[in-house]
Amino acid sequence: MTDAVALPLAGIRVVEFCHVAAGPFCGMLLADYGAEVTKVEPLDGDAMRQWPPITHDANDNGFSENFASINRGKHSIALDLKDPASRDLARDLVMASDVVIENNRPGAMARLGLGWDWFGPRKPSLIYCSISAFGQDGPRGAEGGFDLTIQAAAGVMSVTGEPEGEPVKAGVPLVDFGAGLYGAYSIAAMVARVRAGGPGGHLDVPMFATTIAMSALQTSEYFGTGRNPRKLGSAHPRNAPYQACRSQDGWFAIAAGNNKLWQQVCEIAGTPELLADARFVSPTLRAANQAALRDLLEARFADDTTDNWLARFAPAGVPCAPINGYEQALSDPQTTHLQLVQPMTLPNGVQTRTVGCPVRIDGEVVPLDTRPPAIGEHTSRVIDALRLAHPTPAAPILLQISDGIASIEINRAQRGNALSSELVEAALDAVHSALRDPSVHTLMFAGAGRHFCTGFDLDGLESQSDGDLLLRFARIEALLDAVWRAPVRTVAIAQGRTWGAGADLFAACDLRLALSGASFRFPGAGFGIVLGTRRLAERVGTERARAWVSEGATIDAGEALACGLASRLIDPPHNAAEAAQSTRSRQPGEGSEGTERTTDDWRRGVCGPVPAIDRDTLAMIRAASRPTGGPGGDMLADADLAALVRSALSSTTRSATTGKAGPGLRERIAAYRDRTRAAR
Repeated sequence: MTDAVALPLAGIRVVEFCHVAAGPFCGMLLADYGAEVTKVEPLDGDAMRQWPPITHDANDNGFSENFASINRGKHSIALDLKDPASRDLARDLVMASDVVIENNRPGAMARLGLGWDWFGPRKPSLIYCSISAFGQDGPRGAEGGFDLTIQAAAGVMSVTGEPEGEPVKAGVPLVDFGAGLYGAYSIAAMVARVRAGGPGGHLDVPMFATTIAMSALQTSEYFGTGRNPRKLGSAHPRNAPYQACRSQDGWFAIAAGNNKLWQQVCEIAGTPELLADARFVSPTLRAANQAALRDLLEARFADDTTDNWLARFAPAGVPCAPINGYEQALSDPQTTHLQLVQPMTLPNGVQTRTVGCPVRIDGEVVPLDTRPPAIGEHTSRVIDALRLAHPTPAAPILLQISDGIASIEINRAQRGNALSSELVEAALDAVHSALRDPSVHTLMFAGAGRHFCTGFDLDGLESQSDGDLLLRFARIEALLDAVWRAPVRTVAIAQGRTWGAGADLFAACDLRLALSGASFRFPGAGFGIVLGTRRLAERVGTERARAWVSEGATIDAGEALACGLASRLIDPPHNAAEAAQSTRSRQPGEGSEGTERTTDDWRRGVCGPVPAIDRDTLAMIRAASRPTGGPGGDMLADADLAALVRSALSSTTRSATTGKAGPGLRERIAAYRDRTRAAR
């Protein structure tokens, strides 16, 4: 292995919104294996940059070696994430990446508009790892925590220290680094899943849970005995001698964990009589009587120095070691052989050292970029790379609020304003944003270019799974429902093609204005999934809705007006805002007759019976379409979701004659697309 190209995570892009230890350590582990890690810091930097020791250059420019030790090989950009422009930049960075790591309190990232709830629907392949004290939910989910407090809460301090001593924490921050290890390991597992064609997901890594999980021997002792494990100092509850022992000039550790090693200890120490002592004939008995055993052995160990005892025990195969400080550990010959200590150049130019990756791959040391970044060192470079790789596209939705009217324009004219996943999410965001403005009394929808909206975007089907498509349908239904239930007036102005979900959106509005050249089509039955049926049936009646949906007929503006789909025909220029002001207000969920019925009811009337759906499937799609936080949310009623999923799951029903499953949702949509294009 000679360069980063051969590293297992080469090509993986990671964005790290982390501070102090657990999250940065996780990010560094990924960087060590070749991932490109960009650390997003506040303008004054990660708080760990202030931790000593601070190494200064000749001009007294200091840099924290603690920070450097777990942030090597990363890029740094400095952003004020409360600033909308910086937040949008962070979103762009994440959307161009594969992995997010964050170790903020639960809910903090969502409040910034950078949570999994925002990214998940927009980038299903994203791996989003949240490291927190107690997890993302639950009775303690909102609490913070540090290594010390989690060691205390998770039981570690109850088994650390001398039996009668005060509470002691482990000297190494095992909570922070254990959670970081679990995070990196879980991310690597998810990378494998994504590379195999599966989805990304949200990883919840609670430090409390990972610490308890690492305490497997202690928890199993409790489960097996019903008693709390106790502090034993350096001793072991099940083996002896297995602890630190005093010699003539100091201490050393010895671990004779079985009878063969115990025999060697007795021979080398010159205490053969202990082999016959009934208290010491098995590991269990030696552990039960280890205080007496230690006294007997230390009386013999006091006759010689630590070095001499180690020189006798080691060749005999008895595990033993001096009680080293880090100076001695870092100068151990094995440390040198493993090439653990690597040179590091700090951003201020000072040369220092760090401990590199402890794992060797194919017998070779992992090549590292050991340099840590200065605050915001790569901000300009990262922004320029983003702009070069992803030129800023036109916003898919344009929102403008004036005189109480929120104008929401579908701005994808080159694609007939077809509903991509990005456009649907932007439309939901626009609706919620408008409804948060207390001055808004009207939502007015229009389409840029020749068409209002040509429905579901049929491009790129080959790269999407049935689940991806079903999620988009769920989000479209959430948009239609948000408009239908909006507590303000809603207006749509249709021109050109107003098809599929575009026609459903038109039908969901209170005032429906159509230009004379507008046409309407409800083609969903062509690929076996129907949206908006209750809104359509409210406007034109169940029988007509059934005919339109089943036949996929095209209706011109005149017929739409005659049957009630359109409220009024207009010719530009027309003061649509004035027309919007004239329509009456109504209550959320109120149909034309003041009644509220579910999609289940209307679809049964329009399209006939629907198949049953299991609860697990409904729960899956409900989780995928959770609200994004707007007024009233954009969560669908269970009955609405059930009907939507039933439509898609018709692909799993088997033919009564052949017994074979029907085509999947993607195949049905692709077949409809191909038929439509051929007909043109």
